[in-house]
Amino acid sequence: MRGLVAPQVDGRRALCALAALLLAGVALRALVMASWWPVTLETVDSWPYAHYARGDLLASPQHPPGYSTLLAAVGVLTRSVPVFVLLQFAAGIGSALLLFAATRRLAGSAAVALAPAAVVLLGPDQVYLEHSIMSEAVFLLVVALALYSAARALADGSSMWWAAATGLLCGVATVIRTAGVLMIVPVAAAILLSGVAGRGRRALAATGATLAALGALATVQAVEKGRPQLAPSPGWHLYSHAAQYADCQRFDPPAGTEALCEDTPRHRRLGSDHYLWDLGSPGHTHFDTGDRPTLTPEETGARLHANLQRNDSELGAFARAAILAQPLDYVTTVARDLLRYLVPGVRRDVRNVGADLSPALDFARVSPPETTTVVHRGLIAFFDPFAVYHRRAGTELLARYQSVFRFGATALMLCLLLIVVGLAAAPARRSAIVLLGGSGLSMLVPPVVAGTYSGRYSVPAAGLVAGAAAVAILGLLERRRGTSGTAPP
Repeated sequence: MRGLVAPQVDGRRALCALAALLLAGVALRALVMASWWPVTLETVDSWPYAHYARGDLLASPQHPPGYSTLLAAVGVLTRSVPVFVLLQFAAGIGSALLLFAATRRLAGSAAVALAPAAVVLLGPDQVYLEHSIMSEAVFLLVVALALYSAARALADGSSMWWAAATGLLCGVATVIRTAGVLMIVPVAAAILLSGVAGRGRRALAATGATLAALGALATVQAVEKGRPQLAPSPGWHLYSHAAQYADCQRFDPPAGTEALCEDTPRHRRLGSDHYLWDLGSPGHTHFDTGDRPTLTPEETGARLHANLQRNDSELGAFARAAILAQPLDYVTTVARDLLRYLVPGVRRDVRNVGADLSPALDFARVSPPETTTVVHRGLIAFFDPFAVYHRRAGTELLARYQSVFRFGATALMLCLLLIVVGLAAAPARRSAIVLLGGSGLSMLVPPVVAGTYSGRYSVPAAGLVAGAAAVAILGLLERRRGTSGTAPP
């Protein structure tokens, strides 16, 4: 009897802890709203979402259409920024609850499931992005739905529809952020490792549903834009990667792209942000032949976006030629940018390669007025007019909280080590570790393989890798005790 009562008591304690985390998460978000009403204007990537939500949803050269489509759909009912921010806060809280439910089902432990929920509910970077017109909050909600569906698909006797739903949700996540394109790989691997009846069919169902969703997006792009593709401006983004090391003495640049060749030594070249977002970079200089009067910040942004919608094939051809001729340089650059998630300062020699883990989401950061003005005007082109009220005492308190509780490079490295050890030493937990940890880590790869690094990309992955690390610890404890845990059906 005592053995039956103890898990129930521990489960109640975990649920009480979850309730406390929920209250703390709501209080944190209330503090953010009270300190910075109604939305942050520091993230320059936010205004294009609103800009394209009021026009051509497929026209953005910077983002896939999913988030702008959601803005447009909600905009049918309301254009209020506070309402939308509150919806994103709800999405963050919902993501935490879904990750709790998925991890509890995978691990058979409510206490272990608190780890991903706590990271999402109390993560300052997570809350910062929820308080911005950015896609991460919605992306994480869809990812959490996919993981909960996957956890259901791993149970014996469950419907095959759970596997298909998982794959479909992985595809939807990619439509919101292309960083989700590889998520189906660890999902399918976890299903195959699970030992569940019909695991091969389930893995195929999940993979097929993802491919169907991505195929639908590519088809829409082909019909509307004449080119089947998943990511916007893939040629420009790959060029921003390859231009950092391209040496035209080692390959013949495709016809019409010779002007992209540079004599600047590799160690003195600027990073991918320069090649994408600087009108003085070779790609913009060569293919933008229009007059260049003094431009306002808004006009500069419009000019950059217009350029990135042209000559994408030519830029992509140049980038592919450079990569094929310099595969070692390509692999080295990708490896260094992946390492930056764990050691942000590893590439101090290269400027403008995205922000490190901290500056872009710093509550204490104050952007120049010309930057926030551009963002503000871009947002009110879609949303109802609003004024921003910034209470410095509140954001300074949030910045101090952020400096202590940020899920940064050290936490990510520790979780990665636990995941590796858990995979090696806790075979009974491999499926859950691969599902959670693999899904989180898979989000970090596509940006640096086909474009640029930014520490911001690690935020949606934080809760997932924390959950995987917690499951790994559980598996190691079980091994030490000589027990073998099983997840509940």
